[in-house]
Amino acid sequence: MKWLNRILLAVTISFSIYFFTQHGKSGNIFYGDALGYYSYLPATFIYDNLTHMDSSCASKPMPPFFQDYIITSNAGNAKTPDGKTLVQYTIGIALAECPSFLIGHGYAKIFSYKIDGFSKPYEMALRICNWLYCLIGLLLIYFSLRNFFDKQISIFVSLLSFIGTNLLYFTLYQNGMSHIPIFFCYAWLIFITIKLHQKPKSSYFIIAAALCGYITLCRPSDIICIFIPLFYNVYNKQSFYQKLNFIKENRTKLLVAILFFFLPILPQLLYWKIMTGNFYWYSYGSQTFDFLHPHLIEGWLYPGNGWLQYTPIMLFAVIGFLFLKRAKPFLYLMPFLFLLYSYIIYSWFCYQYINGFGSRPMLHLYPLLAFPLAAFIQFISEKKFAFKLSVSLVMALCVFVNLSFSIKQAKNELWSEFSSFKFNVMTLFKPKINYNDLVLLDVQKVQPDSNSFSKIILMKENNFEKPDSIFNNGIVNDSVSKNKFYKQIGEEFSPTLVSEIYDEQKFAGAKYLKVSGRFNVQSSPWYYYWLSSLDMRISRDDNQVYYRSCKIDNKIGVSKRENNYEGLKIFGANNKQWDEVHFYIPLPLRKKLMNGDVIKVWVSNCKKGEIWMDDIRIDLCY
Repeated sequence: MKWLNRILLAVTISFSIYFFTQHGKSGNIFYGDALGYYSYLPATFIYDNLTHMDSSCASKPMPPFFQDYIITSNAGNAKTPDGKTLVQYTIGIALAECPSFLIGHGYAKIFSYKIDGFSKPYEMALRICNWLYCLIGLLLIYFSLRNFFDKQISIFVSLLSFIGTNLLYFTLYQNGMSHIPIFFCYAWLIFITIKLHQKPKSSYFIIAAALCGYITLCRPSDIICIFIPLFYNVYNKQSFYQKLNFIKENRTKLLVAILFFFLPILPQLLYWKIMTGNFYWYSYGSQTFDFLHPHLIEGWLYPGNGWLQYTPIMLFAVIGFLFLKRAKPFLYLMPFLFLLYSYIIYSWFCYQYINGFGSRPMLHLYPLLAFPLAAFIQFISEKKFAFKLSVSLVMALCVFVNLSFSIKQAKNELWSEFSSFKFNVMTLFKPKINYNDLVLLDVQKVQPDSNSFSKIILMKENNFEKPDSIFNNGIVNDSVSKNKFYKQIGEEFSPTLVSEIYDEQKFAGAKYLKVSGRFNVQSSPWYYYWLSSLDMRISRDDNQVYYRSCKIDNKIGVSKRENNYEGLKIFGANNKQWDEVHFYIPLPLRKKLMNGDVIKVWVSNCKKGEIWMDDIRIDLCY
């Protein structure tokens, strides 16, 4: 296995360098949740507005994007009693990032960079900080595994926990999130838990308790980490009584340790007291858990940020639960904590976790999952060569699936939060996605080759040349082509642009229903959910029978490229140019249509920006 570890180490180092230099450097640290965690640091050390982050004094103005973020991202949350905006995130991750911030701050002062908390020295210091947390966490996994497995298996699993999982993506691309520091803390907690059971020193109890307190501070739902030292080494009735005796013999150390559990949490309680007058404040507003309706299957398996969909190597860790007798102290602890943790995180109102890429909260459990993964690999290593080779090839495929998805997510050719199984399969190892792939992502239907049809029959068209009172206020005469088009602005939905009554005889023999139009987006929002869309609905007695929606903005300009449909991005947009957007729906539909069903086409414009449209059509393709 030594040669295999050398290969895996070479692949890990080589790919990490490639991934960061080609993609990771473009990852934006200062946005979303990451900016929320980080916001305490510039507010404290630069802008002196820790107690009123939604405003700054004239002598120390905040960058506009920072102030806008503080206001807009917390707009739905409850204000403090005196009307101030309170950042919904706790200060835990800011504490972990504080050393890197101070180093970046000092570097910026010495070498005359902009001292705003967001210039290059701050960014690189934060990136390096995350790398170190990840690296040390992996080393702690290795040293913990060595208590139960040989050196080669421990090295292999430590490397696999990085190169084969979404830990790589969040370390090298999407820095600044809470998950890497918490991953490190879990790895340290497991390491120190093993140590304190081998030799129950007071310092080990204190460190374990402080780590549990800090993890709870960072993500209160992770308070269940206290079960790691509590249930470790409990695997039968006898060991349970031994654990009770262990607690009894070390009760003084345990009582002292409890004080250190609350020590990391104390600054947060004091901050809430200053800001709200209460020691506890629920800062997440209407965001909450629904423990009666957990989404376990979706969270584990579904393409919308499902854990195993993007980190399939961890399936072997789950199988490894069956072989945990090889790491007996984790025999009951690991399955119990895995199920409890999954139940909690997938009961969150947004169980897909925006920007999740493979269910990001599961990263916290990787130091624990290393043990069943190692147990599985040890089991395989004892089998015959043919079986070992077969399993090794499947594991290698799982690693490359994770790497391929990581690259695509970084290149904006995958948006795992909104993806589908069909899209993932069709694009997994493609070097670039094309127009039809983007349509597949939108309408969930594989698109045909448009040159394969023997004939196309126009069913209905609206080119806005004929007077129609519905569109009068938006009709514009094109000064270049002299043709008319329809301009939509300030409205979320356009009027029905074309409609057609379903007739079985007319549709007989048709293979596809094509919906199309020409569009010119004047200013596109960057976020996928906000892109305008061409929508089609089939209804019966005002009840929806079928619906599909195709994004417009990211398909504009494709036909004008030399390589036509190649090199598209999910968030790409080309403003102020005309181009056709179309999608095909295979016929017949699964739900049988009836004569008289109404087919309607319109445009949805979520951000109510200015969009021009023309030549809206419904065609039948044979």
